[in-house]
Amino acid sequence: MASEAQLAEGFAAAVASLNDQFALWVATQKQQKPATLWSQGALDYLRHAVMIRRDSADKAQASGQTEVLYKLLQIGKQQEAQLSMMPLQHSKVIHFIRHGEGFHNIGVPGEDPQLTEAGWQQCAALKQHVAKHADQLRIQVVVASPLFRTLETACGVFGGSKWGSAAQGTPLMQAQSAAPQLRTAHAAIATAPGPCIIAFEGCRERIVSCGSWGCTPTSLGPDLCDRRRDTHLTRAHFPGVDFSMIQHQQDTLYDTKRVESEHSVQHRGTLLLQWLLARPESSIAVVTHHGFLGWSLSSFGHECAPAVGNQMHRGFANCEMRSMVVTDAAATYLQGFRQLCPSPHRPSSVFPRQGQASRRPSLPSLRPVLYMRL
Repeated sequence: MASEAQLAEGFAAAVASLNDQFALWVATQKQQKPATLWSQGALDYLRHAVMIRRDSADKAQASGQTEVLYKLLQIGKQQEAQLSMMPLQHSKVIHFIRHGEGFHNIGVPGEDPQLTEAGWQQCAALKQHVAKHADQLRIQVVVASPLFRTLETACGVFGGSKWGSAAQGTPLMQAQSAAPQLRTAHAAIATAPGPCIIAFEGCRERIVSCGSWGCTPTSLGPDLCDRRRDTHLTRAHFPGVDFSMIQHQQDTLYDTKRVESEHSVQHRGTLLLQWLLARPESSIAVVTHHGFLGWSLSSFGHECAPAVGNQMHRGFANCEMRSMVVTDAAATYLQGFRQLCPSPHRPSSVFPRQGQASRRPSLPSLRPVLYMRL
């Protein structure tokens, strides 16, 4: 085990190395891109600084009453905690969901594949989980990639019961018959009284070459599992889904000759989070894909302990849901949201001291764990 002197030397070396790298980056940026905003580089610097702090945390000083608290709370490793705090109205809860098992996941090639029977079973299991914890989740809207497997997953998890000819209103999803290695038979799904489902291009899968993310290459060229169908076909099968955010009938994003870069996927993920932060809802479900989730979440959590970061960085299983708290410390995207959803806590002026008004500021809303920050 390293001595305290060795730990101090390692800390000093890490700080010096980070500062040297940042100084070199600033000099290069100033020479090559003098008009470009440097916010991303500064953010990377701060993230690495936090990581150094995490790995070199001071031992917590335990004396007097704190020693009693350590014993009471049964804190074994008396290491300085890495806490985060943000007013509630500056954060949202995003429930990321990967689609259920599709035929492409079991090696069946084809364009815009649908869910297998196992995939529908996974949706039914997640639907039970969401219903059981509805009071805690309080999901207000569902955003889904416009591919069939994600829309089927969204309908299977958040839709109502079976829809019959005597039912009132428009079904969320039309009934479908079975076709070997193409689709699974399923009854029509009624629109539930809960959250609406919005189709959104911004959370589509990464456009990659054949054979990636579980797709099987064919003799005809790149696999078509990530190419969506024309909007009028998808809209006809999902009449209860909101397609107002889809601008083009045909898939203008898919290109067999182009591989979307990792940076592009990460940027799309950031834009999605910014759009979600600007929306009025405070609890949002996003039904999307393995690759998009992996690259989007890879931008966050590096300053966290491995046990925390792993909750974001490990791959999603089919129909797995993970809930994340997203915060906007700069208050850039939550202006309208704060007006619609003010803090539930009363300001202290509601409870004035006897004989005079209180000078204390409004009581903040607290959330103990903040995983993702913009």
